[in-house]
Amino acid sequence: MELNKEIIKRLGRLKTGDLDDGMAQLGIRNRSSDQRFKRIVDGLSLVGTAVTGRWYTGPDDGRSYNDDVAILYGLGHSVPGAVLVQQCDIPEFVCFGSGSSRVLKAEGFVGTITHGWIRDTDELRELKWPCWACGIRPSGLLIDDAPSGQRFKVEVNKPVEVSGVKVNPGDIIVADADGFCCIPQDRIIEVIKEAEKVCKIENQIFAMLDKGMSFKQILEADNRLRTVGTRKPEEF
Repeated sequence: MELNKEIIKRLGRLKTGDLDDGMAQLGIRNRSSDQRFKRIVDGLSLVGTAVTGRWYTGPDDGRSYNDDVAILYGLGHSVPGAVLVQQCDIPEFVCFGSGSSRVLKAEGFVGTITHGWIRDTDELRELKWPCWACGIRPSGLLIDDAPSGQRFKVEVNKPVEVSGVKVNPGDIIVADADGFCCIPQDRIIEVIKEAEKVCKIENQIFAMLDKGMSFKQILEADNRLRTVGTRKPEEF
């Protein structure tokens, strides 16, 4: 199911941790980033659909690097809430910065998930561009620094791996201060329902804590509350 206003609204009320819990309930594992992955612009979150690109070095075929990038960026107009998800396999190549963000915004993208070097972080903050990455550096290889007979290339809209997470084109991306999670598009409603169920139980516990009850008293008050964090929590 593609993103729509209702799905975006429901996802916006959930944290990446909630959604990871929801996926765990359904046996969907290893779809969230680890501690190496950082939000670049504080205060921003992201919900969108993955458009993927893999940066690599390959034989010179007479095309240009910018031709590849133009094809990838052009997909933003046809994907609801397009999020560029990048896997960069070229050491020392900085594949994203403020210039890229301006082009992406014009092409209809709403954010970036980058497994590679980025730069221009002050400008990214000024632009309020949602961006998550593994590292920052101001300098790197130029596009004509490829070895003789080769060039830097971009594989467009094929599966990629970012921060240990396998991302397919069309996957739903949700990112916040903790990192990002990647949800298979055909299971998005299931995952949301499971995440909302866990949150409902937790909120019930929090409300009882606010009334001055101890955790032991809460567990004794309603046996269903004991199921939080288990494989199949009870539904209220």
